[in-house]
Amino acid sequence: SRPTQRHTHPAPQRAMYLRGRRPSSSRRLPPLPALLLAGALVIALAAVALTHLAAPAPVEPAVEGVQVDPNEIVAQSTESGIAATAPNSFFSSDALEQLEDEVAALEAEGLSVSFTLVDVQTGNTLSYNDDVACYPASCAKAAYCAMVCETYGGSGQYPSAIQNCLVNSSNDAYDSLILAFGLDSFASWLDEVGAHGAAQSSRTGDNHSYPRISAAELETVWEEIYRFGTSGEAGAQELVDSLSQTNYSVLGGLLRDEYEVWSKPGWYFQDSYDITCTNDAGVVFSDCGPYVVAVMTDLNGDLPGLLPLLESLNAAHGAMCGGSTESQLSEETTIPGYVA
Repeated sequence: SRPTQRHTHPAPQRAMYLRGRRPSSSRRLPPLPALLLAGALVIALAAVALTHLAAPAPVEPAVEGVQVDPNEIVAQSTESGIAATAPNSFFSSDALEQLEDEVAALEAEGLSVSFTLVDVQTGNTLSYNDDVACYPASCAKAAYCAMVCETYGGSGQYPSAIQNCLVNSSNDAYDSLILAFGLDSFASWLDEVGAHGAAQSSRTGDNHSYPRISAAELETVWEEIYRFGTSGEAGAQELVDSLSQTNYSVLGGLLRDEYEVWSKPGWYFQDSYDITCTNDAGVVFSDCGPYVVAVMTDLNGDLPGLLPLLESLNAAHGAMCGGSTESQLSEETTIPGYVA
């Protein structure tokens, strides 16, 4: 761009350039009283203007606070990261505070925690870190046995293998079922029920019969187990008979004195594979309706260590859905089949 040039002009003769005005020598001056009156008017107007400027803005009448319906269902997360779809009243409940405390206590020990809980009737939910894929250990056996019973209408000539695999968590029984029914159908079934990450892990992972799965997907598997188990379809009752009496289940030990519980735990101790976990998942037929829950941690094969968290989740479900929030955990609580 070109540099700006400054142009100078000689100052015009002022009297010559006042358009439409006579030279000052020929103007008539107004009389003095008129000038005084005009000045007073200007001062009065200025005072009025200053008065309006200084006056505070009118205060709007206070609006009363909006009333919150305690029964309105809302979806939100706590500061600690627990997500819930639940009534407004749940977010100020003692049960939710207790659940947060239990999660914090486990994490303070350097442990990871994830869970998903869904109330079957209302669709209300609780979740925490539920998209993280974890090692399921023997929780995978419930999914596999459900696939067998649902796909083939029962276990056929392997009823004792299904029972031993689920009730006693027998690895040998699980291996015999996999030898009989294969793993391709397992991955396909996982895909069909919505556990796509686990299906991919079953096809391509290091351990095809124990595919890594998130708490959200494990809960999805158990939603299908609930559907199938209550459907009356061929093979459903065989599956339910075993799931309702599983040993080593933390859910079973905590709640079966009060409610029907279908469940399958999974746990693994520290060894050369550098994997630890303590998990449990299932269906609880509580006093305010059934709920599906999946809990996954990296506790070192510590089934009793899962009791306080599952106790808190059960109480939270009661607070969320209008059921009991009373503690089910006592000094007499035992986990079936478990020996310290």
